[in-house]
Amino acid sequence: MMAQSAEQPLISFMVVVRNEQAHIERCLSTMLDQTLAPDRYEIIVVDGLSRDDSRAIVERIIAANPDRSIRLLDNPGLILSSGWNIGIKAARGKYVIRPDAHGEVPRDFLERSLAAMEAHPEAAAVGGALETIGQGFWGETIAALLSSRVGVGGSTFRVGGEPGPRETVVFGLYRRQDLIEIGGFDEGLRVNQDNVCHARLRAAGKILYFDPSIRSTYYARGTLKTLWQQMFRRSRWLVLMFKHQRSQNFSPRYYVPLGFVLTILALLIAGLWAPLLWIVLAGLLGVYALIGMAVAAGRKLRPLQVPAFPPAMFVLHFSYGLGELIGFLILPFYRPDESRTHPLKGTT
Repeated sequence: MMAQSAEQPLISFMVVVRNEQAHIERCLSTMLDQTLAPDRYEIIVVDGLSRDDSRAIVERIIAANPDRSIRLLDNPGLILSSGWNIGIKAARGKYVIRPDAHGEVPRDFLERSLAAMEAHPEAAAVGGALETIGQGFWGETIAALLSSRVGVGGSTFRVGGEPGPRETVVFGLYRRQDLIEIGGFDEGLRVNQDNVCHARLRAAGKILYFDPSIRSTYYARGTLKTLWQQMFRRSRWLVLMFKHQRSQNFSPRYYVPLGFVLTILALLIAGLWAPLLWIVLAGLLGVYALIGMAVAAGRKLRPLQVPAFPPAMFVLHFSYGLGELIGFLILPFYRPDESRTHPLKGTT
């Protein structure tokens, strides 16, 4: 199904979905309600063969907006990177922008992103600040964690910072041709494809520009279990990325959780011969918990969420570090499928 403007759009607004019935309507509503003139952008939804009502919701939105340029495409590859590549190939705009289905954007999102790109013609992509919010007891706690330096380190788009070049951007506006020149998104990666994409752009001499005036919202995972699963999977692939992008890779700060896990495991094992080390470990974890509670006390959390903050922090750090450890153990045996690493090479 497709409704199209007669004029060539300047921006292609892309969102890749799979079983996102809880979020897709809210996401598309914010994409449709932009201050930028409707004929200057199109919306491309790429669906990974959803088994829930995601597709029906998108079709209903298309039918309700016959005067808007909205397209629904299939993503038989199911993963984000194949979906983004399908969207990039189909895009009619000079620029493409890709918010997450779990996200929402304000009315001036496109206008501010375009203004930043025009103000910085040297940039291949521009992106702004991401406000992480949660729903329910654990969702709110996790959102506060993911918005703190103790949770995500120096991630500028999450914790804020001055405008300027960065190693990554979130919900970015990209020059479509620059993405094509680096071969698009690596379809050999199931997660963290944007990290490799950004590393390849930087290796090609491109700039990623952070502008804090561009704002968007992201809904955090709502349970400790889903947080663990998300971070373990992401960090395992973070290590495997070494065989996908060898130059201008990733900051050493990404591997601090690995040191955290190795310290805990070393003290646990060494304590079998020197039990005093278990007391040392308990003391270190006690200090860790106090730091977490001190950070939580400065956040807008309910009283019971303050003592819940350190367990969430531990799940985040330990699952991330454990995923990295597993990644390094399997790295010598991992072989990327080279045929899938640059799928847009040669695309026009």
